[in-house]
Amino acid sequence: MHRKILDLLEEVIKKYDLRSLRMRVSAAENLPMEVHKRWKELTGCELYEGHGLTEH
Repeated sequence: MHRKILDLLEEVIKKYDLRSLRMRVSAAENLPMEVHKRWKELTGCELYEGHGLTEH
């Protein structure tokens, strides 16, 4: 899912001002480091991962 978002993000940043975006939180799946790096490059904001303990 995040890879798809990154694919679309380049088009989105041409249309919308994302300067108010300060951080993004992701959960439920581990993100590849390339996704973290690319997100930061394109948006300038951090991408944080959160993992809960609801699945046993």
